[in-house]
Amino acid sequence: SNAMEYYKEGQNEAKQIECCYMLQDYESLKNIIINVPDDHPILMELGRFFTILGMCREAVQAYLKCKMIDEAINACIFLNQWSLAIDIGNDHNKAEIDSLMMTHLKEKEKNFEIVLLYCKANHYLEGAKILFKVQTIF
Repeated sequence: SNAMEYYKEGQNEAKQIECCYMLQDYESLKNIIINVPDDHPILMELGRFFTILGMCREAVQAYLKCKMIDEAINACIFLNQWSLAIDIGNDHNKAEIDSLMMTHLKEKEKNFEIVLLYCKANHYLEGAKILFKVQTIF
């Protein structure tokens, strides 16, 4: 913790992050995301770290601040945050988001998640088709 104070004074973000990792000081890591300038190289590392921790919103915040839209969406998909992935895709005109998530869900045979995703995207007919297929199986 003493070292972290010196790294803050010296504005050495990489070493600050290393100290935060060791201390499990996630609040300080969130503050680093806010305080570093856009496109700072450390944001990608923070995005990966928060994804590994399962902290999706923080990972997305880091990735979006350095304009890594695909990585933000992938973090959402990896952490099963489908609505957030759709919102990011819509905000950044990523048309392939639906097919990317559908592929992932179909591989895992998550039929009800697929239906919810279709409903969120206003594709009710496709969702109904999936429900019909599931019904006929039972």
